[in-house]
Amino acid sequence: MRRYIFTENERRLLEEWLKTGEENQTTRDAFWMIRRNISPLNRDLRLMLEVIRELKKERRWSGRVTESSEFGSTFRLVESALTRLRSGKTT
Repeated sequence: MRRYIFTENERRLLEEWLKTGEENQTTRDAFWMIRRNISPLNRDLRLMLEVIRELKKERRWSGRVTESSEFGSTFRLVESALTRLRSGKTT
């Protein structure tokens, strides 16, 4: 399993775009890649969340994540975003 979706450069460009609204061809390329890959990413994230829920039910998840409070809120944020994607609402 890969440890990232965006490269450091893409992450920096997208964060800068969110702050300033400035874009260039590299930023637009990242937008295109996001649009192109949203469906497979959506499926993979849903699968990962389902596996995590099952591991939690089996009490096999505790102690495996550092900064668990941060993970918990990230988990809820991802679930919420995926729900909005499924219903066709923008995030």
